[in-house]
Amino acid sequence: MSVIDGENNLEISGSLVVKPPATFSTSNLDGTVVPAPGPGTTTLFYNTATDRMAYRNTVTGSSIDLAIDGATGPTGPTGPTGPTGSASFTATQLTSTASFSTTSASYVTISSMSSTPPAGMYYVQFSGEFFISAGDSANVSIFSDGVQIPHTMRFHEIAGFFVGSPDWSTSTQALITVDGTQTIDVRVLVMGGGTVSVGARSLILISAV
Repeated sequence: MSVIDGENNLEISGSLVVKPPATFSTSNLDGTVVPAPGPGTTTLFYNTATDRMAYRNTVTGSSIDLAIDGATGPTGPTGPTGPTGSASFTATQLTSTASFSTTSASYVTISSMSSTPPAGMYYVQFSGEFFISAGDSANVSIFSDGVQIPHTMRFHEIAGFFVGSPDWSTSTQALITVDGTQTIDVRVLVMGGGTVSVGARSLILISAV
């Protein structure tokens, strides 16, 4: 054996043989004092089951660890709270079954199809039922702050050989960003001098962020 780093640590190679009347004393650890049974009958080994050094009585086969678990240290401080996740989405739905009619050759807002939502980005979905005189045509489009969103325009034309005012359904949608003061609405115009009527319809706005 030898002294390591000047701190009275034992460096042991092979087996440690204890001869009477020597004893192993662990009283500084758990108060246990165990006498060695005799020459050549006690060996020092590493107990992999408990992850610590131990000695074994080679006669009886019993073994005792040379260390015990120390007291549990104090609990560390609580870590910082993580960032708050994004709020759940909000949705607004406007609906109507009241008939709306117009002969306007320029865009007019369909009644009940207008909303001024809080600032943000919205997925906007419109669908509705339309009636138009045979031989006429109509355009439907979504507007934001009075400006048409070109890709939302839907065109319909009814051939002249139809009788009365055939009905048709349409839908259109867009992602729209507003500042909280801007209005999103759906507008329609008729071409050919006839009348377009709008029946059951809905406008849905879902916050995208």
